[in-house]
Amino acid sequence: MKTLVRFLTVAVVGVFASALVFGQSSVLTVRALKHDRSAQTVVRTARTGADAISAENVNNYFIGGDLVSTRNFILSEDQRNAITQLAVVWDELQGQPEAAQMEALLRMQIRSTGTIKDRLNKLDAIQAAVETRFKGEQKWFYSVGKSYTQMYIALNGKDVVAVKNSMVELGNLAKTAPASSPAAFTTALATLGQMGGKSSLTDAEVAVVQAQFDAIDKMIYA
Repeated sequence: MKTLVRFLTVAVVGVFASALVFGQSSVLTVRALKHDRSAQTVVRTARTGADAISAENVNNYFIGGDLVSTRNFILSEDQRNAITQLAVVWDELQGQPEAAQMEALLRMQIRSTGTIKDRLNKLDAIQAAVETRFKGEQKWFYSVGKSYTQMYIALNGKDVVAVKNSMVELGNLAKTAPASSPAAFTTALATLGQMGGKSSLTDAEVAVVQAQFDAIDKMIYA
């Protein structure tokens, strides 16, 4: 069984407080409850069951999310995490056309070659190539991973507007879900979209959002 322990996707992110108000002037109060994805283990083998997502599509999901995380680490000049995250994406792209480019970018980061802008431009080129090449369910799971990680980064940065936008985008993706997406996975995305479209969330709705986070992570990290 091949596994990959993911230390970096988004380490510890605070979850919504008792009432979350969406808007430019909103304040996100983070309560004690934490959502820790830092030591989750991803199983890279065949999966079974009604809620099973194929190993290939789990990998597509993480390519989308990890490219977002990589950009965040490079931009923030977090050298150690940028190098580790680049190595993760390089592993995820093995056997795909962009793997060699990702390896070259990893070496640039390790050796501090070029400027931050140079590395971001190379990362953007890799991402553009992946997004052009991916089609169908491959592109869909990639897009879910991308939007889901953008949401978590926004939560970590307490950017309420960005959180809302990412949740709504996840809801939009639910409308075009492929047949390979488990019904429970699609439903969780749709529910997040509905919650993101609200002007405020009650305590009960916050619990609903948390339940969708847990359901999605359970299926991805199965």
